[in-house]
Amino acid sequence: KENGESTIFSPSECGKDHITDDLDNRGGDTTPHQQLAIHVNGVPSPTTDISSTAALTKHLPILLSNLSKLLTHPDTDTWNSNVQYSSQPQPLLGLSRLKIVRLLESFVLLGRTDIDRILCQSRCLELCIKMFWKFCWCSMLHQSVANLVVHVMEGGEERVELQHYFLYRCNLLGRLMGSI
Repeated sequence: KENGESTIFSPSECGKDHITDDLDNRGGDTTPHQQLAIHVNGVPSPTTDISSTAALTKHLPILLSNLSKLLTHPDTDTWNSNVQYSSQPQPLLGLSRLKIVRLLESFVLLGRTDIDRILCQSRCLELCIKMFWKFCWCSMLHQSVANLVVHVMEGGEERVELQHYFLYRCNLLGRLMGSI
């Protein structure tokens, strides 16, 4: 809208209840937070801070470090299951690691060079590529990893840092050639 307020849900979708993103920058306020005003029947509720990209980039390195530790936690080596296609128990990815991969995928899908730079400094995406080959029967993992790799490779010059990361640090071409 022209007054700086954009509707996330139109009133026709949810009656008179709707949520608006109030981009109020009164007095040159340059805080890294936006205010979310929830309007119920046209009456605004108290506002809530929403983290901006600046807050994300501030906390992302520690988050990625912890996610990397979770992806490689020693307990995950004991996650095995008997499966139909093998006489030996096979390693399990587990729902928690799949959700971590999906979170990492969402960071890549943001398409921001500042986020890409932080991702390149962590081991997380490299671990995703390793898990892609380790868990050969996990189609949900393959879908997420393939999606983030394709998104990066088709991202043009803006994604060159992550492209380099996948090609060299993750040895993506070598892995692909070795799997033929």
